[in-house]
Amino acid sequence: MIIRCCSLATSRDAAGIDLENVANVVIEEYAISGADTGVVIFDSDNLIVTNNQISD
Repeated sequence: MIIRCCSLATSRDAAGIDLENVANVVIEEYAISGADTGVVIFDSDNLIVTNNQISD
């Protein structure tokens, strides 16, 4: 899975990206605004996360 060059605006009490039980994921150049939690990843393997911006 590749998530690249995206922008996401969310409401409070939400995660911008929430991944569980995934493998071989690249997340790069991603902007998240308004989320309480920018990126949540657990029980996953082989992840690359680079050049991301998370703001209120």
